[in-house]
Amino acid sequence: MPTKEKRLKTICLVSLTQKQLSRYINTVSAINLGLGLSTACVLYFIGLNDALLWSVIVGILNFIPHVDSVFCVLVLTLAAMVQFGVNL
Repeated sequence: MPTKEKRLKTICLVSLTQKQLSRYINTVSAINLGLGLSTACVLYFIGLNDALLWSVIVGILNFIPHVDSVFCVLVLTLAAMVQFGVNL
């Protein structure tokens, strides 16, 4: 049978874990929001169509580890090549 002291310790640990996880998720969300906004600005200034759509995709995909950077660069490069044409 768990004692009152062990129960309180468990509650404190769960609460601390919950706060730290919440802080991490908020930090990652703020970083991804900044990435999406900066991507939208850059894409808008180079004249890519649907800059807002692409920036939302970049911001959302950045939540996925190991996929985010490479996939986003490939997708944006392909979109620019399709829009502006490819002269090889």
